[in-house]
Amino acid sequence: MQIGCVILNWNNYIDTKECINSILASKGEVKKKIVLVDNCSTDDSFERLLRDFGRPENIFFIKNEQNRGYAGGINSGIRYILKNFNCPYIIAMNNDIIIPDFFFDNMLEIVSKNNIDIASPVFLDYRTGKVKFEGVKKLFIPLLHHIEIKGNYGKLDWWPAEVVMGASMMFSSQFLKNELWLYEPFFLYCEEDEICIRAKMKGYKVGICGKAILYDKGKMSLKRGKQKKEDAIYFTIRNRFILAKLLKQYGYLSKSEFFGFNITFTIACIVLSTSLIYNFKVSTAIIKGVRDGFKAKIEPHYIYGS
Repeated sequence: MQIGCVILNWNNYIDTKECINSILASKGEVKKKIVLVDNCSTDDSFERLLRDFGRPENIFFIKNEQNRGYAGGINSGIRYILKNFNCPYIIAMNNDIIIPDFFFDNMLEIVSKNNIDIASPVFLDYRTGKVKFEGVKKLFIPLLHHIEIKGNYGKLDWWPAEVVMGASMMFSSQFLKNELWLYEPFFLYCEEDEICIRAKMKGYKVGICGKAILYDKGKMSLKRGKQKKEDAIYFTIRNRFILAKLLKQYGYLSKSEFFGFNITFTIACIVLSTSLIYNFKVSTAIIKGVRDGFKAKIEPHYIYGS
C-alpha cells in the first residue's frame, strides 16, 4: 500500500532536506509518494532541493507562484496527490520534523484498523526526546485555548482527540474527496482546529496514533525562515477571531459563548499588548490582530486551483 506525503517548504533548505532524508531513510513496508510544495520561497532553497531530490521517481515538485500560507500550500499538494495517485491516506507535514523507522507503517495500521479519518502521531522533542504533544482534549471556550491530553503515550494504541497537531496530519482520502480541505483564508495557524472540529461535528473520527512517533524541532519557519515574530503573533490573534466565527456558524459555539469569547479574548490581548515584555512592533501586531479579527468576514472555503 502507498500513502501520499505533502511537505511544505518556505525559505528553509536545511530542515526540509533533513525531513525528506528521514522519510526516504525510514524503514517499513509502506510506499510513499512525496510531494514537495514550495510556497514561493524568496531564497534559493527550492532550486537546491530540486537539485538534491530531482531524480527519485517518488518525489514530485510544485512551486507556487505566490505564498499561499500553510493551508493553501498543503491544499495544492493534496490536490496533486488525489489527481495523480491512488493513495488511501494523505499526510501533511511541516518541514521541521524527523521521521523514524516504521512511522508510516504504524500510522497506517492504526488509522485503517480503527477507521480514523484525521490522525496525528505523538510528537517528541527533537533534542530531548520528551513527549511534546498527545492531542487536544477540548477547547477552553472563553479563549478557545487548547487543553491538551497527557499521559496516554505508551499505554494506548490510539485515542480520540478534539484536535490533532497540524504539523503532521493524516487524512483519509475518502474524507478529502467528500469534504472541504484546510481553510485557506487563515493563511497561517488555526487550520487544524477548524478542520478537526468540523470533521467531528459531521461524524468523522479524529484521533492520535499512540504507536507512531516523530521528532519535532519546533517552529523552524520562525527560526530559520524569514517569517517575522510580529507576523506570527498577528496571525495567531486574528485567526482566533475568525475561528470563533466559523465555530459559531457550525453550531459548535452558542451565541453567548461566541460573545464571551470576543470580550474575554479582546481583554486578554489588550493586557498582553500593554505588557512591558513586548516591544512596540509586537504590541502593534497584537492590536492589529484584534482589529482585523473583529472586521474579518467568513470567506468562501475555497481551494486554490480547484
